[in-house]
Amino acid sequence: MRVLQEVIVLLSVIIPVYNTGLFLRRCLISVVKQIDKDVEIICIDDGSKDDSGAICDEFAEKYDCVKVYHKSNEGVSSARNMALSYADGKYIAWVDSDDYVADDWYQSLKPLLERDIDLIFFEHYRIENGILHRMRYCKDSEIIDKNKFIYDLVMDIKLRNYLCDKAFKRSLFREILFPTDISLMEDYSILHKVCYRAKTIYCLAKPLYFYIIRNDSISHAIDFQKQYQGIQIAKMRYNWLSERHMKVSRFGYLKHCIDFLISVLRQGKEHIWKKECVACRAEVCKYIGTLLLDRDVSIKYKVKCS
Repeated sequence: MRVLQEVIVLLSVIIPVYNTGLFLRRCLISVVKQIDKDVEIICIDDGSKDDSGAICDEFAEKYDCVKVYHKSNEGVSSARNMALSYADGKYIAWVDSDDYVADDWYQSLKPLLERDIDLIFFEHYRIENGILHRMRYCKDSEIIDKNKFIYDLVMDIKLRNYLCDKAFKRSLFREILFPTDISLMEDYSILHKVCYRAKTIYCLAKPLYFYIIRNDSISHAIDFQKQYQGIQIAKMRYNWLSERHMKVSRFGYLKHCIDFLISVLRQGKEHIWKKECVACRAEVCKYIGTLLLDRDVSIKYKVKCS
């Protein structure tokens, strides 16, 4: 951990920014109004075409803790990697520029950061069409067994593969970069490797983040090529963890096969994606027995399999 202006930086808050001018002020205000002098905020303007870059500069002029870097548009992975190279904090927290944090976000996290815990994850609110849903994981705040955490992370049901509801020791990201050759599931593709390094994991049973679902966002546009690529990413994750003797469920990647098949059939595109559909069906059929007997697999997906 390096020294910045004779102040030890405890936390680096990384905010990748691209064309989110409509939401960015709310995001930045939610963070800057509560942080201490031991926090830095790193905004990476990834070649925004709206006023996002100007808004970042405005906050940097007003708040010493805000640092802004402008770059040509290369995608969120490139922005995240750049931010990691500039971060000085012992810990890293990620905030999406169209979301915002709770008023006591940092106040709640700081005591845990000072306890030298490797990874802290907390509850969040999911907001879609103006409806607020509290996403819970554990009943009470507690240290979580890493094996259970990794298992649930791979299942991606109770514990989602988000960066924004977690705070990490920066050292966990050492020599791990976000992939710049894909434009979907970039965080998903490395999160298991980062979490695998953690020795202590703490669940904070308190909602501290507001995750906004925008139906016009890139992640909600159907792209069958990317969806099929997601299957490969999920399967590589399963294999990577299995090779390290972590107990994980095949459902973690098989549900991507199921979702791909359903999406293709609903759109009447099976004749175009015939080869991929055959491969997905074969994979699901091969492990159908395991899926049907798995207590952690929902009835909904068991019905989809049958």
